[in-house]
Amino acid sequence: MIIANGLDIICSYGDTFNCAWEIEGVSADDDITFSVKATANSSDVIHQAKCDVSDRLINVNIPAATFAEIPVGSYVYDLVLRSEGRVTTLLFPANLHIKAVVHSE
Repeated sequence: MIIANGLDIICSYGDTFNCAWEIEGVSADDDITFSVKATANSSDVIHQAKCDVSDRLINVNIPAATFAEIPVGSYVYDLVLRSEGRVTTLLFPANLHIKAVVHSE
């Protein structure tokens, strides 16, 4: 289950993580990364995933087994565009809450 409240996301531990953002000015050739950290000021990245881009839609898809490597807890995430030697943050850090589930799949 994934619930979005503005840019904040609440999701179930161990599920496939698939989210999309609509942002103008991006193209399929852009290198966009979804990053997860404990806090915005933390230097340690907990997880990073390359995003796919179609028109203005940025999509990140993390398989369930990979997403299960991130423990239950509260984190922050952002999207970063790298293009032609430039680095551009596409959104400021937002909250990512991973909730425990009862099932064991």
